Amino acid sequence: MQETIRTANQQLRTQAYASLEATQLFSLQDLDYLETACQAIPKTLIEIGDVGEENFLAVGRFMEDQKGQLPVYRNDPHGQQVVDILLSGKGREFFDGIMEGECFIRRCQSNQLEAGNFIGKHIDTYSNLEYRYSVVIQFGKDYEGGEFFIEHEGRESQFKTSYASVLINRCEIPHGVRKVQSGTRTSLVFFLSTSPLDRPNLNNKQI
Repeated sequence: MQETIRTANQQLRTQAYASLEATQLFSLQDLDYLETACQAIPKTLIEIGDVGEENFLAVGRFMEDQKGQLPVYRNDPHGQQVVDILLSGKGREFFDGIMEGECFIRRCQSNQLEAGNFIGKHIDTYSNLEYRYSVVIQFGKDYEGGEFFIEHEGRESQFKTSYASVLINRCEIPHGVRKVQSGTRTSLVFFLSTSPLDRPNLNNKQI
C-alpha cells in the first residue's frame, strides 16, 4: 500500500490527478454494495452547481455539506454505510496516506449522467475551501462520451474513466465531464477534507 500511496502522491503533484483500480482499495463485496447504493437512492436533476456553474445531471445524496451547516448523512441506511465503507480498511489507509494525516468525508453523492448530460467546468474548493481531493469511483460500463477533463498548467487534458476505476483530483484544479453521447455514466463521488464533521461549512463560495 505504501508504494501505491507514493505513486498517487507523485501523480497528484505532477499532473493534478491520479488513478488506480478500485479493487486495490475495496473488496468485491463492498464495491457491489457501493454500486447498488448508487443506483438505489433517489436523485434530483441538477442544472446549477454550488457557485453557479452550468450542469445537467441527476444527483443522489449520501452526505451533504451545505453552506453554514454541519455535514449531514442522507438516504440512510445507505448514506452512513457508504461513507463507513469508504473510510475503512485499505481505503482509509490510502486516503489518509495521500492526505498525509487523518481525512474526513463531508460530502458524498451518486452522479448519474444520461445522453446529453454533462458537468460544467468547476473548482471543488468553492463548495468548501477545506476540500483537498475529489475521488470518483466509476460504475458506468456502456456509455459513449462523458470524458473527464482537467485544466492544469495552461493545458487541457481529457480521458475516459473505466468501470471500477478510482480517479483522484486536486480540488483546486478546474475540471468537469464532457457531454455523454449514449448510455449511462454512474459514479460515486466524494471529497476528502481536513475539516472534522463537528465543524460547520463556513469557508466556501457557495451561492
